[in-house]
Amino acid sequence: MNKQAMDLGFLLKQIPGYDFSMAEFDDRLRLQKMVYLLQAFGVYLGYDFNWYLRGPYCTVLTANAFVVAKFYGEIPDRRVTFKSSLAQERFEKFLEFNRGKSVDDLEIAASLHYQSRVLHKDDGESKKAVVAKRPSFTPEMVGRVWAQMEGCGLV
Repeated sequence: MNKQAMDLGFLLKQIPGYDFSMAEFDDRLRLQKMVYLLQAFGVYLGYDFNWYLRGPYCTVLTANAFVVAKFYGEIPDRRVTFKSSLAQERFEKFLEFNRGKSVDDLEIAASLHYQSRVLHKDDGESKKAVVAKRPSFTPEMVGRVWAQMEGCGLV
């Protein structure tokens, strides 16, 4: 088992209410978007993402998550401490943003962030790109998530 997969497993254990699984597509999608957003909040885990069918995606993350799935139940529930108070603060901001978000909300948020911060599109272009990629995402849904992201400095 590699250190990156081990770190991922311990970190995922710290997310309240998160029931880690790789069984269903939505489980894997949620994981991808949560880790992407966690890094967007400034807790860098070493995963590089590319634009894919459902927004930002990292093949190494998927491979590591399948490794984590093998030992996840053995990870103790004790709280992990970060090396710096800044990293802890950034993790707490991520947890606040993540709380209660649906898989769709996370996909929208990660996609908007990637469009605006990685591809350097303005807010209108970013929103249009997300709606165009997933027509089931209405402009209202995308606008609501954008406003939440603005509130915490992600866009």
